[in-house]
Amino acid sequence: MSNKYNINFMKKGLLKRLQHKRSGNYVSLNRASVVGFIIDAENKGVGEAVGYLISELEKRSIKFKGFCINDSKRPIVHSSIISSPHITSLYRGNTFRNGIPFTHITDPFLKTKFDILIDLSWPVRSFTAEYILRSANASSAIGIEPYTEDKYDIIITQPEETEEISQKELIENIIRLLTTIN
Repeated sequence: MSNKYNINFMKKGLLKRLQHKRSGNYVSLNRASVVGFIIDAENKGVGEAVGYLISELEKRSIKFKGFCINDSKRPIVHSSIISSPHITSLYRGNTFRNGIPFTHITDPFLKTKFDILIDLSWPVRSFTAEYILRSANASSAIGIEPYTEDKYDIIITQPEETEEISQKELIENIIRLLTTIN
């Protein structure tokens, strides 16, 4: 068997053992006190989207923590991401060879209890993003289709006949949705 096959087999086993720490409670953005989000630094427009999300959360006096995953060997620099002390950036140099992040990098994010966790690591999710999502402690989780397994309490879909929406438009739609929940 190849070494890559063994690593992939080990990753699948690890993900199966991780327990979701969600209660499945729907929390309105108006009642949330702490929001977490996971983003992929390589997605187009992520800097603008994160800047918008941060400004919306700050307007509402909501505490937040973000986890930015970058699968390249060097950190990707987005001013809205690196300017916030509440966002942890993870790049390939901060993970073990199998993709599991070093605990000193993930602990501040994973030990926080979130009212809402927003997963923006789409359209392709890395093992590291999946690991963080499954390990995070959140009352409710929001994700993007096509990840329709029971990872989320709310799934955002996009009509097939429209063009793919931008990261910022996605954040705007999520905020609009979360303010309508009672």
